[in-house]
Amino acid sequence: GIAFGSLTIATWNRQAGNPPLTYSLSVDRPTVLVIRDIPALVPDPSRKSGRGSLDAEAALPYTHLYNFSLERELPGALLLRVGYQGSRTYKMFSGFSLNRARAVPGVVATSGNVNARRPDQQLLRVYNIANASNGYHDGLQISASKPRTQGLSFEIRYSFSKTMDSGISNFADTGNGGDTSQTEELVSDVRSVSNFDTPHSFTVSYSYELPRIETAIGWLAGLLGRWTVSGTTTFRSGTPFAVFTGSDGPGSGNVDGEGGDRPNLLDARVLGRSIDDPDTSVALLGADSCQEVPLTSTVSYQRCRYFDTNLPVGGRGSLGYRVFRKDGTNNWNLALSRSFPLPGGSERQLQFRTEFYNFFNHAQFAAPGNSVSSPTFGQITNTVNKGRVTQVSVRLLF
Repeated sequence: GIAFGSLTIATWNRQAGNPPLTYSLSVDRPTVLVIRDIPALVPDPSRKSGRGSLDAEAALPYTHLYNFSLERELPGALLLRVGYQGSRTYKMFSGFSLNRARAVPGVVATSGNVNARRPDQQLLRVYNIANASNGYHDGLQISASKPRTQGLSFEIRYSFSKTMDSGISNFADTGNGGDTSQTEELVSDVRSVSNFDTPHSFTVSYSYELPRIETAIGWLAGLLGRWTVSGTTTFRSGTPFAVFTGSDGPGSGNVDGEGGDRPNLLDARVLGRSIDDPDTSVALLGADSCQEVPLTSTVSYQRCRYFDTNLPVGGRGSLGYRVFRKDGTNNWNLALSRSFPLPGGSERQLQFRTEFYNFFNHAQFAAPGNSVSSPTFGQITNTVNKGRVTQVSVRLLF
């Protein structure tokens, strides 16, 4: 199959309502006196303003979807499927933070003189949305399914895939400045695997009806037999994350007025690591080796085993985007159920079901602290899943 379609995204409103010289006023606890003293909000041409804009040739993104599969029925009513699924998405929206502060000969770059170093002195930050990103996905999918025979049914699914994009964090952030480019050259700077890229995914869904247990006591045999055990087991690779300097100031960024700076890479052996255990995460990122190195009498930078934050003004750190992965998924959901017939007809039943979510209580750890200048750099302090949850239900049908 081949499909084509445009993507309608609500990305326009913020920029359309943000022309130059737009003022915003926030009053926490308004009173009659406060409201009366609010000055008239008349645009002042002498004041600098930021500007949000849409590219003059902006258009809706569109995508091509491709899929191809082969099926073969094997002995034992086992159905095997092998297929390819891919997509190419073009002209996705990307946000460009322009008019950034630059290095000026003879001027020491500081956070305080950012606006004085902007190329266009009539404006502050210029944020422009354009069709500047493309997305790519290719995946091999293998599955095997078996209908219920002798009480057992199951489906096994495995996918091996790669998803990449060239300059977008997600559609929601594009209109809010959520992209994380270090310079105005967004596409080349943040081309990487997507933040939801999952190379390996393995899932097994199963259901087994226990056979009737013969005992000398008839009611006991009825109680113990015909229970159904079902569940879903999932293993997935961890998704990628990026490491940042944590600041745009001297010694910890490129001092261009925008965040999202990444450190310099000092040792390539750190690349591609999965940071998935709180006991080893700090050492794997080299966060236990970070020290402050003086640049001047008042400015210093962080130097760690694998990174440093000594960036050139208006330049970029050499570390790639999303080159690490957090903890993957290892989850078991199970259920035990049984229907007991009641007198008065086949539709009268008592249904019992017990469900166990995250049956083995396995923690799926969140990404570690990813700002080199932060005290929590490299530390995993949270999980992205809940602990074991047990749910019991009884339903009466009559």
